[in-house]
Amino acid sequence: QNANDIAEAATKFVAKTGDLGSARRFSSTFATTASATGASVQDIASAAAELSKKFGITSESDMQAALASVTFGGKAGAFEIADAASKYAKLSSAGAAFGLDKGVGGVRTLQGLSQIAMDSTGDKDTAVTATEAMMRQLITQSKTIEKSGVSVFTDKSRTKTRNISDVLAETIAATGGDKMKLQDIFGDEGKRAVNPLIDTFTSARNAATGTDAEKAAVGLAALRAQLDRTINAAGSWPEV
Repeated sequence: QNANDIAEAATKFVAKTGDLGSARRFSSTFATTASATGASVQDIASAAAELSKKFGITSESDMQAALASVTFGGKAGAFEIADAASKYAKLSSAGAAFGLDKGVGGVRTLQGLSQIAMDSTGDKDTAVTATEAMMRQLITQSKTIEKSGVSVFTDKSRTKTRNISDVLAETIAATGGDKMKLQDIFGDEGKRAVNPLIDTFTSARNAATGTDAEKAAVGLAALRAQLDRTINAAGSWPEV
């Protein structure tokens, strides 16, 4: 990587975070990730700044783990980091607004959800918009969702959200995969982000045998497995 590019990347990080010390510590991490993925080092630094601010990632090891997650999530799915890096300002803001967990775990969840949306839409800008809308709708439609027996929040004061994977899986299962009901919950844009999940639930349920409850349980298990597989894509910093 060109030294001037790395310096510019560090400058971008400082401009977003005001943290010169972290910019210096992370510079080699930015350069390594850019070399491994073909993304620009400036875009990597910009994405890293958003992850640092929105998910509280301040140590070098955590930043490396977070960027490895985005890197290998993209390789396993369709949203390569070279395309996704410039979109993490919007994605991170949406994740923080929903209340995704802090740290590397929150980053893994965010990249996994964006991969599912990309699989559905095939376009990076549409995928980002769909992911934003999906998380926003879970909050704005929380009372509607709760009528089906699914809790969006962990507390009565409605200040802390539950694990988004659980909320998504349970919401789809509670509607029986009914696309009209899910359309009402997620809206046109948000539903694009969950279409692959709906298809997974419906296919697994329809292929199962037993009572309706047993079939629904099979569909829910398949849905949880898909979310877990996408969010926890294999790959670590040494591999980067």
